[in-house]
Amino acid sequence: MFKTRLISGILLVAAALLTIITGGAVLWTVLLCISVIGAEELYRAMDVHKNGFGLLETAACLGILLYYGAAALDFGSYGMMAVILALILILFVYILLPIMSVKEVGGMAALIAQTPPEKLHLNLSPDIITLIFTNLVMTIAGAEYWQRAFAAKDRKSAL
Repeated sequence: MFKTRLISGILLVAAALLTIITGGAVLWTVLLCISVIGAEELYRAMDVHKNGFGLLETAACLGILLYYGAAALDFGSYGMMAVILALILILFVYILLPIMSVKEVGGMAALIAQTPPEKLHLNLSPDIITLIFTNLVMTIAGAEYWQRAFAAKDRKSAL
């Protein structure tokens, strides 16, 4: 058992050194394959992988491809955009999954019938309305203005 692990460890270190020393497209391709295989193993370990390739797995693989595509082109210009697009893809999936699971319950009418009536009532308290309004104002004003306003020691320096 120890001999097998030692030999496989030596071979993996040799392969890693060869790939790292070669660099360029070889290193990029190996890292891309390792990332896709690692994501697939994570999904299998977390029991996300069921039959075939699911929606979440597809979004994650597209995110990995976007990230490595940005790294291949010019990471400085496209890196943040690739990360944001990957996050948007995954968030899109997390919005779609509950919508798709409503069909498994029996549709929207069955879901509403099974939901307790007190959970269906929208309760807008003054605290929630104030929070929504404050976030809207802060978003429209921009970060530099509200940071300066909250950090100011007196009223005159805040303006």
